[in-house]
Amino acid sequence: MFGEDVSVEGQTVVVGAYLGDHDGVGGAGVSYVYRRTGDGGSYDRAFYPQRREGILFGWRLALRDDRTAAAPFHTLNQGAVYVFGEMNSAGACTRQERLSGLKCKTGGDALKLVAKLIGGTPGERGSLETSGDVSRRTTLDDAGKARVKLRVADDAQGWVRATWDCGALDTMSYDCR
Repeated sequence: MFGEDVSVEGQTVVVGAYLGDHDGVGGAGVSYVYRRTGDGGSYDRAFYPQRREGILFGWRLALRDDRTAAAPFHTLNQGAVYVFGEMNSAGACTRQERLSGLKCKTGGDALKLVAKLIGGTPGERGSLETSGDVSRRTTLDDAGKARVKLRVADDAQGWVRATWDCGALDTMSYDCR
């Protein structure tokens, strides 16, 4: 389904392939970025979800002000929009970006989670969001890692999604009961 949705702004084109496979994940979906250079165009990078089988990522796309929004097609009455920044920046995902773990911490008046991110490029920025609408930005250290504390109030279970600015995504569930 390459080209089911396309978004163009200036010299950049994003093409969705919502049935595309990547890294052995079937039907996850992929969005490809192309840039016009001189008389032609060249492939720049791909955005895709990490460990998100069958979400049909890239079913709908939008490109504006150097940011891409990709909306997957969910069949479970769920919706999501993934926003990627710095479309004109150099570099690409390492394909190793992931959440390596979530740790529940109790104390005080709220439940807290500590999320560990690994596999990114040193200095790269990313975002974490939770099913309870908590979000936080972070920058990866010199080893391409980060530990991020998230206050999740009374939500004893849910999910955390990491989105790296290069476009990689990873989601992990938690249950702190």
